[in-house]
Amino acid sequence: MSIEFGANYSERRLRDYRQFYLSFDDLPNWQSRVPNLTWTHFRRIMAVPHPDARRWYAEEASREM
Repeated sequence: MSIEFGANYSERRLRDYRQFYLSFDDLPNWQSRVPNLTWTHFRRIMAVPHPDARRWYAEEASREM
């Protein structure tokens, strides 16, 4: 896909996108709670294994920037 659509569709990026979907499956709720977080923030938070801890880190990162 990266040949046809560019670097954002490499195997690594597709794995990241899938992990994001699995980690933040209720995205509309997340967008309203942490609207100022970037993809980089989410990539770091996705590494946290426990869902409650991910939620806490996301909210803290959004609040503290």
